[in-house]
Amino acid sequence: MKKIFGILTLSLTLLFAAPAMAEDISVVLDGVKIEFDVQPQIMEDYTMVPMRAVFEALDYDVIWQGDINAFDRQSDRFIYMAIGADKMLVGNESEFYGQSDTQQYLYDHSIEIPRPAVIIDDRTLVPVRAISEASGFKVDWDGDTKTVIIKSDTGAYGVTDGEITEYYKNNYYRAKHILVDNEKLANELLKRAKQGEDFDKLVKEYGTDPGMEQYPEGYVFNDGDMVESFENCTKELKENEIGLCKTDYGYHIISREALRDEDMEDVTSEIRHIIISKNLGKEG
Repeated sequence: MKKIFGILTLSLTLLFAAPAMAEDISVVLDGVKIEFDVQPQIMEDYTMVPMRAVFEALDYDVIWQGDINAFDRQSDRFIYMAIGADKMLVGNESEFYGQSDTQQYLYDHSIEIPRPAVIIDDRTLVPVRAISEASGFKVDWDGDTKTVIIKSDTGAYGVTDGEITEYYKNNYYRAKHILVDNEKLANELLKRAKQGEDFDKLVKEYGTDPGMEQYPEGYVFNDGDMVESFENCTKELKENEIGLCKTDYGYHIISREALRDEDMEDVTSEIRHIIISKNLGKEG
């Protein structure tokens, strides 16, 4: 259940610039070199890097949509930048207001861009420091090797592996469930499950949620990912305990399962962005 955790939108008010003398510059993210079709360049003493390739490597979706702001509503984080502007806008929450199809979004704070973004060979180059401040990832420069080094686990708003593990253990849950539409059947299945019948077999025989076929080891979720009453019921259970709750979808016989290390890999990026967004909010 991977989520997209931020979308960078750009105005089509373009500022074209002639390419500066290209330097033999590399960009490395957590030890992995990022490949570009337009090479990073030094402009007015600022290291400019192709925006799309870097942000996509950082798990952002990059969208051009005229002068209309847009971002994935599943994400709490978004960034807006107009080509040629001296500021990058960063937000963690959105609000819709206006009439018809007019949309505006509220941004938490702005980041000064020391050198405006430019278009070179149909690619947008931005100062690497702006990427650092907007994304929360630490960026260093190795002058000897002409390498931009981006690290996802340290920095002003960086997140360590220990922080990710702690957040995962304290805020995530794993649960299997049998969804039925009959209260009498739900109570019968609850009794059978508590008496020790194989829960997975009961899921296959009686469950009506197709998602359990896709996630046979259970749903791994954080606050707000599932229906509220389902989440609350899961939280009230101890690990390996079984309970019953009702939602608009029907009756759920829930088995709370222990979290697994392998599941954390699927939500590591999500957790990193959650923590970074909270840190940015504290700074703002």
